[in-house]
Amino acid sequence: METLWLDNVNIHERSSVIPNAREHRRARVQHAREALRAIRRVHGDAPLILGTSGSVAWATGGVSQPIDRTAAFDAVWLVDAKEPTLLISSVEIPRFAAEGELEELGFKVVAVPWYEENGFAKAALAAAEHDHADVLSDVGLGTDVSTELTAFRMVLSGGEREMLRWLGAESARVLEEAVRAWQPGITADFSVAGEIQLGLETIGAEAVCLIVGGDDRVKTFRHPMMCGAVVNELLMAVVVVRWSGLHVAATRMATNSADQRLSDDYALVSSVARATLLASTPGATWGDAYGALSRAYRDVGHGQAWRDHFQGGPIGYAQREFELSPEATHSAFWSRPIEQNVAVAWNPSLHGGAKVEDTFLVGESGNECVTTTGLWPRCDPDDPLSAADLLVLE
Repeated sequence: METLWLDNVNIHERSSVIPNAREHRRARVQHAREALRAIRRVHGDAPLILGTSGSVAWATGGVSQPIDRTAAFDAVWLVDAKEPTLLISSVEIPRFAAEGELEELGFKVVAVPWYEENGFAKAALAAAEHDHADVLSDVGLGTDVSTELTAFRMVLSGGEREMLRWLGAESARVLEEAVRAWQPGITADFSVAGEIQLGLETIGAEAVCLIVGGDDRVKTFRHPMMCGAVVNELLMAVVVVRWSGLHVAATRMATNSADQRLSDDYALVSSVARATLLASTPGATWGDAYGALSRAYRDVGHGQAWRDHFQGGPIGYAQREFELSPEATHSAFWSRPIEQNVAVAWNPSLHGGAKVEDTFLVGESGNECVTTTGLWPRCDPDDPLSAADLLVLE
């Protein structure tokens, strides 16, 4: 294999720090398989059909990389019935046969002709040996069990947590290097975004959400999407990264000017983030966490500011496993307990530009920040709840 180098770093050598994918994949598949059995038992052992990207990635240990990164459904479906069966597009069968290790993972494989209309649904029902009404699924067939699937897959296994730590650290490194490389008055937002994309693709990851903006657009818009503008005084870069089905999220901001209001606002949103993280603890409910977020905004004098922007929440096999607000008391997740080993990414913000965001693992004895290099201002390794501060360039 040809050895590739980038900035005097051996890419293959860098990639070697990825946790043992084969070992962890087996453990991840077993972990998910036990959860799938539990869901089926509640429903009289009915067959279960999975087709959404997040659920398929979870149930297969990330064996499938989406061909269309925007697609709602995967090119691989899973039918959990008499035996776990993967339905794979006929286009992808040769690749999976050569690289998928599917027999080792205990999957039967069925090819679905890419040209057949509703081919996956037909093949799924055939593999389940049941009619449409007698199955469970997350793709609109039979009984919808999406909420149950989300609740189970949010609780990450040991291998998933190790991989999330690696992904978080690498994503933070890429993000911070790109922001530090910004040259005020010279660098355009597209260039910063390109550096982030390059760094992530180099480690085999992808940005499923990427926002880079500057100056007044950051202070005016919550999502200042790239437009080719040169950034002069204030830069914000936001990323949600996916790798092996898992996601992490982080935001970093930098400035070359003294802006006391922005600095003060940063302290306020950091306070909101800390209060929300302290409420994100095993035994509390998700409603408790969103209630704490609302109170924290009130305590810093911005009681209704949470209405201006989605505030984040649990992350894992989706950018956010579900979306709530402090008023979403009707949600099935509102009164659900927060469990140990889920991941959260809160992103409080204020009009004027201040925004903080990192990804944390919820633990019994405290929350652990995974999107950290320890090299960014106020990322204190001895304080896992410390927020990433505004970087002031000299």
